[in-house]
Amino acid sequence: MKRSPVEDWVRRYIGAQPEEDFQTAVAAYRLQALKATLHHARSQSIYYRETLKGIDPEELRRPEDLSRLPFITPEDLVLRGKEMICVPQDEIARIVTLPTSGTTGEPKRIYFTAEDQERTVDFFHHGMTTMTKPGDRVLILMPGERPGSVGDLLSRGLKRFGAEGLVHGPVVSLEETWERIRKDRPAVIVALPRQAAALVKFGLFHGFPPPPVASVLLSADYVPATVSRLLSETWGCTVHEHYGMTETCLGGGVTCDALRGYHLRDADLWFEVVSPEEDTVLPPGETGEIVVTTLTRRGMPLIRYRTGDLGRMTQAPCPCGGRLPRLDKVMGRYSKIFHFSGGGELSGAALDEVLLTLPGVIDYSMELFGEPGREVLSFHVRGLGGTVEEISRAVMSLLGGRGKPRLEVVAEYREDGFFTGALKGVFRDHRIATEACLRLLYRYCHSRETRRHCALVAAGALALAAELSPSAILSDTRFITASGLLHDIAKGRRNHDAEGARIVRDHGYTDTADYIARHTNYNPARGGFLSEEALLYLADMLLDGEASRDLEERLAETLRRYPQKEAEKPIRRRFRNAQAIGSAFLEATGKNARRIIDGLLKEEGY
Repeated sequence: MKRSPVEDWVRRYIGAQPEEDFQTAVAAYRLQALKATLHHARSQSIYYRETLKGIDPEELRRPEDLSRLPFITPEDLVLRGKEMICVPQDEIARIVTLPTSGTTGEPKRIYFTAEDQERTVDFFHHGMTTMTKPGDRVLILMPGERPGSVGDLLSRGLKRFGAEGLVHGPVVSLEETWERIRKDRPAVIVALPRQAAALVKFGLFHGFPPPPVASVLLSADYVPATVSRLLSETWGCTVHEHYGMTETCLGGGVTCDALRGYHLRDADLWFEVVSPEEDTVLPPGETGEIVVTTLTRRGMPLIRYRTGDLGRMTQAPCPCGGRLPRLDKVMGRYSKIFHFSGGGELSGAALDEVLLTLPGVIDYSMELFGEPGREVLSFHVRGLGGTVEEISRAVMSLLGGRGKPRLEVVAEYREDGFFTGALKGVFRDHRIATEACLRLLYRYCHSRETRRHCALVAAGALALAAELSPSAILSDTRFITASGLLHDIAKGRRNHDAEGARIVRDHGYTDTADYIARHTNYNPARGGFLSEEALLYLADMLLDGEASRDLEERLAETLRRYPQKEAEKPIRRRFRNAQAIGSAFLEATGKNARRIIDGLLKEEGY
């Protein structure tokens, strides 16, 4: 068994000498690279000048000192991503726009220079030699039509050692992709897990002989062990895994022939695993949220970015002879763990493990509805055959006897096709339960005054919604309740809107998290003047703690509290937006919003 080529690549890049202890050399290199990144980010980025204020990079002397730096969340990328750019705009070679969860989520935009992308091409060049040799053809079932896309970068990396990348793009038609496999006879296929599993099942269904594929590389989503086993047993190939994401410029780590975890881009990326609840760094072997810091990125460095993925580090020696710590198998998304009122639990990863290997299942989506004690799990399955009962039994086996929701399965039998646009698993939690929200609020928010304010904002927004005429937008009262109760869940923490959104998203409330991320700066011109979010924003602005206040009065007081010239414009904009919502409410109902809030406070005894 050959040693992972990724480690040799890292050794050469950092200039480690043969007589040096490799782990010590990597630790020293990463600390120096981190300091250089911090100096670059603080000097060039508006965002980092603010968030790293008071931190002297030269005082970071041990790897443990990385934990002194603040986290970046996906919400930070949405709200302030452009402020993280550290180079002139004409040096940006590629911008990737990613949709966020929820129906109204603003997109994330990630910015790369040509130099940033070159580092990924270099990683793909050396990482792909794990399973590919010169002269091999590699069929890439990933996006690749644009320069800088994953298929393009991968093809460029393959070309450097004499292999050929054939960019097919994601599977749209299973039949057409099989024809491509038969025609091109690739030695290696790169694919998303559920699409690779579908290709195998489609071939079995039609009696196709296994293709002459030596290796399959699965990437871009959770890789179920059952899918890897299905591929290896049916096609007789070795199944490798790659871990990466757009935020890491697509490359991250890849398994070696031992298949015992990912050998990482340690010269470019610094991985940590932290407790999602305590935000503390966890030792090797303990499972938590994967956090990544970029060490060589110039365009948009990311410092302690919370990925939302679950995993653990391992220091166990790799059978391939590798000596660096590795990232063990990624266990899925933290936000795709769903808890039920009766105590049961279900994860997207566990569902993939059982459903994607059922012979008749090509693709599926899951949605969760209802209230405590009356929850409904709804599945929409596309497949080649099989029974609804078979699918139901597989799902219920995961729940055992605990907190079972009612199950609904809609099966659509189509030989060739996925859900439109679905490359990864679709899991949506539509539950908004007051009890669950209160438990979250009390768990993370320890200020009695803040909790009272949150409860009043929820009640106030509901009271405003009840006054709207039938011709106005139909109010989603569950969304209003959850968003009101949780909007200040992280009050008192740095960037409390982004941090609160992260906490709430991690517990499955994606739409609520989207609102929390922008609740201090809601724009009615974009989100609506009588929407649920607008009513929440107005109630929050009318309530100063546990008392109602006139907007003009609050504006004057806020300007006195923050006299800095640069603060005046955003403060006035916030209050102007609240006044515009109040005017729209008055026009729609004929009632003054503050008087409704005052009536609520009187009823509640305030």
